[in-house]
Amino acid sequence: MIRVVVARLRQVLEKFRRREETVMKALVVFESVFGNTEAIARAIAEGLEPDFDVTVADVHTMPAIGDADLIVVGAPTHAFSASRPRTRTHTATTRARAIAIGVREYLEYAPWSPGVYAAAFDVRLKMPTLPGSGARKVYRRLRGLGCHMVAPAEPFHVTRMTGPLADGERDRARQWARTLAGTVFAGTATTRIKVLDDTVAEDYQHPWAEQPARQRPCTRMAGRPGPGRPAQHFPP
Repeated sequence: MIRVVVARLRQVLEKFRRREETVMKALVVFESVFGNTEAIARAIAEGLEPDFDVTVADVHTMPAIGDADLIVVGAPTHAFSASRPRTRTHTATTRARAIAIGVREYLEYAPWSPGVYAAAFDVRLKMPTLPGSGARKVYRRLRGLGCHMVAPAEPFHVTRMTGPLADGERDRARQWARTLAGTVFAGTATTRIKVLDDTVAEDYQHPWAEQPARQRPCTRMAGRPGPGRPAQHFPP
């Protein structure tokens, strides 16, 4: 019994050793009209680069999540939420190129992604009394895809609708990215411990395992009558 457990533990540790030798991958996806969200996305990528192989992609290219370990999605806040075709058309009057595909459409077609770490951010006017958040919509959609959210939706700010970014926002984006990286690696360590516990559990035979189902003790029901049901007694 002990030899079997030790052998399984060695196999699991070897698997994680090989995984640690492979650099984790991060995908940063952005929707940007005036370049402010893109600037934040690239600052986030800089913060992740020490620990991840980072890909930065404009949402209109519809980048595949693929084998990414972490996906960070950012969008501007339009009309109190993530942009829609109507709000993008209105915004395009101040820009030569209209954006046909936004984060909202991208996530609608994204695949089910359980086990992928994820985070969301937006760029909005620096006005404390202004309601709404594009990041919260992105956050809910990522969570709906089965992603493991590693941080609350994060806002970054511009001084005017067309920009520029408020002072210090790029540095704050880099620091936020470092926090994301730390949370991801902490989560990976927790997963290692759980896998080791499960490995030991697989080799443990519960004393009831070989008993027929009707002979297993039921502490919740034994001796407790219910409406129209007599007291039941199960053999030990």
